Amino acid sequence: MTVSQALALWPKLESIGLPLGSPAASWPTQQWIYDFMDSAIKQKRRVDFICVHMYVGLDDKNFVQVLQDLRTKYHLPIWITEFGTADWGAASPAANHYTPEQVLGFMQRLLPQLESLSFVQRYSWFSGDPASSALWPSALVDAKGQLTALGAWYAAYKQIPQ
Repeated sequence: MTVSQALALWPKLESIGLPLGSPAASWPTQQWIYDFMDSAIKQKRRVDFICVHMYVGLDDKNFVQVLQDLRTKYHLPIWITEFGTADWGAASPAANHYTPEQVLGFMQRLLPQLESLSFVQRYSWFSGDPASSALWPSALVDAKGQLTALGAWYAAYKQIPQ
């Protein structure tokens, strides 16, 4: 859908009266999101928080920098509705560039940083399908429905007291 189509429908969402998040594109700094947010501001449309979907491999620093850039530009809270590690070019699980251990390390580095960012109000890891070529190292549960090491760490993770 185009930005103008989304904005034409936006008043219907505003009329519901609940907190309203921005659309979430496949990458949070795509021009579409900038065009939407800039136009929404000009049209005085209500956007209460920015929704983010983001897959950055293992680069926690880049992940946080993107969030900080969005916050600096729009001064809105951020809800990370979907994030994880993916190798979109993997033709098979065996060809995936990432290991479960690397993904666990990424999660262990990133979550404390997310907790320290007061403008990040929510986040949700996207659990890859254990059979997915691109996402299997990000799976929270295995093919038998049991928590992976990643899933166990995520389930046990406690927020840092603020």
